[in-house]
Amino acid sequence: MAQQSGAALRLTRELIAQKLAGQEQVVRNKLLDSMTADAIARFRAEVATAESLATIRLLESQGAAAYWSAWRTLPINFPNNDGRRVPDHWRTFGARISPISGSPRLAANPPNAILNYCYTLLESEARINSTDEVSRTCSRSGNSDLIAIREGHRWESYLNYGANGRLS
Repeated sequence: MAQQSGAALRLTRELIAQKLAGQEQVVRNKLLDSMTADAIARFRAEVATAESLATIRLLESQGAAAYWSAWRTLPINFPNNDGRRVPDHWRTFGARISPISGSPRLAANPPNAILNYCYTLLESEARINSTDEVSRTCSRSGNSDLIAIREGHRWESYLNYGANGRLS
């Protein structure tokens, strides 16, 4: 229904525009990289007129690539007495893409490993809160048979969760 009414496109535009605005602000005001911030601003401006979710996803990925590139040379400081034990590739933020996996997973340096850990905590918290909200909604509606589980990257609702603890 959201797809047919255009609500999904409007909502996605708004969420991604806000995300890109935040990235632009960090790059401009904290990392002091006005060229990259301007590029992110251009991607954000294009989101407003994007005609499809695929186009918005493309603009989001281009903005993310620009955002993380601004972090690449950020120095990472370690205590002086640890300096000779710290590998060179740990001394800057580096690429968000791991040379091990070709994706952000399996980070090869501390800042990216910490980001991965924080994203995992955030995802867990979102799952818990989503499941709690589904439970509250089901309780209010009198439908205690509805549960939500995550499959891949989609949330699916399943009915008829049997008394034996298995999906019917």
